[in-house]
Amino acid sequence: MQEISILLNKLKKEDGAFNFLGRIMVIIMVVLIAMIVEQIIRRLLDSKLFNKPIKGSSKVKTLKSIINSFVSILIYGLALLFILGFLGIDTTSLVALAGVGGVAIAFAAQFIVKDVIAGGFILFEDQYNIGDWVSIGALSGTVVDITLRVVKLQDVAGEIHIIPNGSVTTVTNHSKNDMKAIVEIPISRSIPFEKARKLIQSALDKMEDPDQLKDGQAEIIGITSLQQWGYTVRVSCMAKAANRLALERLIRQSLLTELQEYEMNHLLG
Repeated sequence: MQEISILLNKLKKEDGAFNFLGRIMVIIMVVLIAMIVEQIIRRLLDSKLFNKPIKGSSKVKTLKSIINSFVSILIYGLALLFILGFLGIDTTSLVALAGVGGVAIAFAAQFIVKDVIAGGFILFEDQYNIGDWVSIGALSGTVVDITLRVVKLQDVAGEIHIIPNGSVTTVTNHSKNDMKAIVEIPISRSIPFEKARKLIQSALDKMEDPDQLKDGQAEIIGITSLQQWGYTVRVSCMAKAANRLALERLIRQSLLTELQEYEMNHLLG
């Protein structure tokens, strides 16, 4: 206790107020306490709300992200108000600062409120959740995080796009329902269409992972275009949610392998 008393005396002036070093120490303590409280609340929420497997885990992840964002804003906001009061700054007088930069602050507040309200509607209307593949404007990617203000998309190249919720006007969610995978493959004119049909069907039957097909089969639509070098045949099938691109790649690989084997045997024969 005596050591603590000596330390406190070193951090105070003769009038009992904290000196510069003392103020720094108090601010650091407030920040540390805020961080600890934030972690405690997050763990309590995890143990009480998010520790059990719940149907629609993507919705749970989205709700968890929103709640964590709100908790952080609340705790650090209160910590900031305490620090300002501790430093002798009258927080009520901060309103007067709006008169200095009123227009800028008003516009900033307007956009922030717009983003937060839009984020609430996105969550309430279940427009998309974490893990969904979506297109927002010209950007497409997997939703990796949603906060009260922004949504983060990760595209196929791994780049993260951060979009304010208030800027989200048109959303295409590719993960809501089953989708149609469509593959068009060019066929040389030297291969008759009926032979090509049999080769394509054989390739589809040999697919390594046919379970990716929702209904267990793909449909040969037929010839979609004629060119000087040959023609194009379209194949389509219903794919399970979020598997369309992978399924299209798998179909192309199977078709290419079958056609290459046929051409090789044809040349050798």
